[in-house]
Amino acid sequence: MKSIYYIMLVFLISISNFLSNQNVTEKALNSNFVLEEKMSQNELTKISGVPLIQQYPLLPNGCEAVSAAMILQYYGFDITAQEFVDEYLFMQPLYYENNILCGPDPSHAYAGNPYTVTDGLGCYALVIVQGLKDASDSTWNVEDISGTALSDLEVWLEKDIPVILWATLDMKDIEYYISLYSNGQYFEYPAQEHCLVLVGMDDTHCYFNDPLYEKEISYDRKQVEKCYESLHRQAVVMYHKVS
Repeated sequence: MKSIYYIMLVFLISISNFLSNQNVTEKALNSNFVLEEKMSQNELTKISGVPLIQQYPLLPNGCEAVSAAMILQYYGFDITAQEFVDEYLFMQPLYYENNILCGPDPSHAYAGNPYTVTDGLGCYALVIVQGLKDASDSTWNVEDISGTALSDLEVWLEKDIPVILWATLDMKDIEYYISLYSNGQYFEYPAQEHCLVLVGMDDTHCYFNDPLYEKEISYDRKQVEKCYESLHRQAVVMYHKVS
């Protein structure tokens, strides 16, 4: 009888060990699934091959033109940032009248001179759209996609189309505005306005060719969204027309 009890005990222990191993295996599989799911949720969408051009020392206030030149070079155009400024960037000067800073509407022209440190403000999306159209030809689409949510810009990156985006210097909050008088009205121009090229995104960061830096840089995605919103969600893309 003892031998029968012994055999039954061994059998029960074996069954218990088998079920325990099954649970461990199942937990491991579930853990791997959760890990893979988390990794897939943070997948990086990234474009390679976008040239990186610095705005300093030649264009200290020319981030918009430098970003445009990056896009043109990415698509194979033989053009420098300086050539874009000289030939395709519509500019109007800044001047003082009765101690009031006057100049163009930044949506219509670059305000000032991008070659200078103190006499250049910048411009908005429509000015760069026109410059890119003038620098390219009828086989290209240049589109003002201002108003697009940051999350929706990833659709363009998935098509290997980089995005020119307006935000702020180093993605810092706007500290003050410069009052600019133009055609009977005042514009409050953000002093830290900055233009750069979006080349990648994941769940936590956005990746840029920033004209201020010599290598690709990443910024916290939530802060990018905040700064992008503060510049009214301005963005521009360029892509080849489908024949």
